Amino acid sequence: MKKYNIINGTSYKIGTPKEVIEILENSRINKTRIRIFYGNESGKDWKEYHDIIGRIGRSGGMNKIPLLLKTKRSIGGCGISDNRIIKITIDKKTVYQHKCYKMSILLTKNKKEIDFLKGITNRI
Repeated sequence: MKKYNIINGTSYKIGTPKEVIEILENSRINKTRIRIFYGNESGKDWKEYHDIIGRIGRSGGMNKIPLLLKTKRSIGGCGISDNRIIKITIDKKTVYQHKCYKMSILLTKNKKEIDFLKGITNRI
């Protein structure tokens, strides 16, 4: 059985930084669009492309986990790996970053793709 920290009725995995929880809860309450960057414990960015931009909601059931909703009209979304978040941006401004954040080596010369992976833009 998984263990959670329950904050305002939302269940966050043990090991999720308090800063991340605060940002996700504020985003959920204020319906702010955010962008999430996932990575490992050492701060290395996984360069995820899918299911990383949206608003925060939460699931039903006994453990109400945070969900990423694509649009304000969405009624469902994907679960967030909140303990794997290494960076969060709101309006292209970094509001949280892991202390050892490292962007992986880019194997592309496409400026749009590089800007997207750095969080400078939300579109490729």
